[in-house]
Amino acid sequence: MSQRAENKGFDPFLSSDGAEKPGNDITLTHVAYERLRQDILSGILQPGHKLRIEALKLRYDIGPSPLREALSRLTADGLVVNLLRRGFWIPEVTLEDFSDITRTRQILECAALGSAIERNNMSWKNLLNEAYDNLDQVEATIAPDDIEAISAWEMLHRNFHMALTGGLESRWLGNVQQRLIDQSDRYRRLFLPRTAISLEVDHSHSQIMEFVNKRDVAKACATLTAHLDDALKRAEKSGYF
Repeated sequence: MSQRAENKGFDPFLSSDGAEKPGNDITLTHVAYERLRQDILSGILQPGHKLRIEALKLRYDIGPSPLREALSRLTADGLVVNLLRRGFWIPEVTLEDFSDITRTRQILECAALGSAIERNNMSWKNLLNEAYDNLDQVEATIAPDDIEAISAWEMLHRNFHMALTGGLESRWLGNVQQRLIDQSDRYRRLFLPRTAISLEVDHSHSQIMEFVNKRDVAKACATLTAHLDDALKRAEKSGYF
């Protein structure tokens, strides 16, 4: 048994000499992609940070080929940039870019929410109500300095916004919205420590649900637009940019 196997226990993705099995590059690429993605979204890997393959190998204990493939996928997602002859980097952040992301989300999510309300699919309403209830439970007790609770809030907040437009059951809409929410999450986690999750956020979520249940498209979309604007305004006031 190799020294690496002795140190870390049996690994099905390693051959007897400790080398990565070539047939498992897809699995390793997925692991590298998910770990890098989470570290970028959480702000552990900061904007402007160069992603050096040798450093990533040590950080994640994954070989260069899966890492490069993962970085290429993250580049396609817009979470990494590949600069010619300069390698892979975490994109810089600007208030103008966050504003562009927010405006695009407003257009996309409001149009999709309006269509979903008009269709009034009951399975969608049930899933949306469940997503809101889960979010509401966390928001009722969250404290600005509770890192674990804020992390849980981020996930439930994402689920709620994905559920808002889920009534259309559109794969393309889901893919585009996922990327936009990823970008919003990255920005919010960078400036959030300088602010706090306000009571207005909780109130806007409940208002959105009220108008969805009343099937009032105009007010639901207006509230959603204002809700997304709130994050942009807090970013402007945070002093981060």
